[in-house]
Amino acid sequence: MKYIFLFFQQNKTILIACLVLYLFTIVIVNQKKIILSYNQQKDRPIAEQPLKLFSNLDWGSYYGGSFGYDRAIALTDKSVRVSTGIDGGWYGARANLGNQDFSNQALRFAVRFEDISSLDTFLILLATDHGRFENYFSFNVRNFFSSPAANEWQEVVVLPSAFQIAEGDPDWSRVTDVALRVVAKPGVYTRVWFDGLASVDNNFSPIITMTFDDGFQTTVAGAEIMKEYGFMGTAYIMPTHLGTDKYLSQDEVDYLHGLGWDISGHGHTDLRLYSSVDADSDLARMRDYLLERDYRGKEHFAYPNGGYNDLIRSLTAEYFQTARTIDGFSQPQGYIIPSKINAKTISVTTPVAQIKDWIDRAIAEKSWLILTWHDLVAAPATDVEYDIVLFAEVVQYLDSLDVKVLPFSAAYDIVSQSR
Repeated sequence: MKYIFLFFQQNKTILIACLVLYLFTIVIVNQKKIILSYNQQKDRPIAEQPLKLFSNLDWGSYYGGSFGYDRAIALTDKSVRVSTGIDGGWYGARANLGNQDFSNQALRFAVRFEDISSLDTFLILLATDHGRFENYFSFNVRNFFSSPAANEWQEVVVLPSAFQIAEGDPDWSRVTDVALRVVAKPGVYTRVWFDGLASVDNNFSPIITMTFDDGFQTTVAGAEIMKEYGFMGTAYIMPTHLGTDKYLSQDEVDYLHGLGWDISGHGHTDLRLYSSVDADSDLARMRDYLLERDYRGKEHFAYPNGGYNDLIRSLTAEYFQTARTIDGFSQPQGYIIPSKINAKTISVTTPVAQIKDWIDRAIAEKSWLILTWHDLVAAPATDVEYDIVLFAEVVQYLDSLDVKVLPFSAAYDIVSQSR
């Protein structure tokens, strides 16, 4: 200690620099804590009823493998962790739920992936025959995420339509057991965590929202088709691309807004690829552009390439009321996470019959279905293109139904203010 004192006495410049760095670190850490705390408050889920949480479930091994509880990595008192082997086999865990009626319910849970690219399958099974699993539903969580961050909790809210009948004749009104089935790719070992299983009421009037990402010029053609039926949509645009080849001009953006459309924020580059400072600056520029023009929809954003993590969600909440994903889930109205609004993306390979089925299920389940297109063309070839004739067929189908078709901001006002 004596020698350290003498060193700093003889090198006062170094001492002052160390003190400044120390104070700067304290300020940054505390500021980050304040920002994160503030954003968590802004991003609190919107729920009609309190969650019915299934806590303290007695999990047991299922299919083999390493199963256990994890108190260090958990959202509640403890999570359940499943570790796979490297043989590409089934591994998992199971628990009894008693007798649960999940009719008119949304299910909420959280998952954490060590590395989702190592996973072949991650199924959640719900049985209705007291553990025999001869009558059960199945939901492959792996297929619904676009690109979740590794080792971060992902809160998921889904409706029964996300599940398929796997075997027998299961009944949503008498669910008795839950199981996890994890399959890693051959030659790979990985782990997943599961926590916070809960249900929440989802008994509302259904809503359909039609959105368009990137701001392709063909959005105007889609708007003209929708206009014939009195429908309005939401354009998530990239201001840096306005007026360039294939993209909307500023006048066309204003025209869409004049038709009653939302104009909301989007971007070209996955924000996770930026530094936190650059990501923040990009979000600020987008927000300024929308505010300057006072666009309807200025409070809303869609993650570029569907990419987000905890940091990006936190930064985005500083500038926007909501942020939309492309994770592929339907959006229950009973439980909404503002920074993770679910949507279904439509690509060149999406059949019209599939879109109509999503619509029918949304009406039956009384959910909020957000459909996302990109580029409407006569002869689609790339993944982001869609046949404009088929698009018109979807619009006509919506017109034949007794369902609200609203822009995102109007729909969000309904589902948030009524809670």
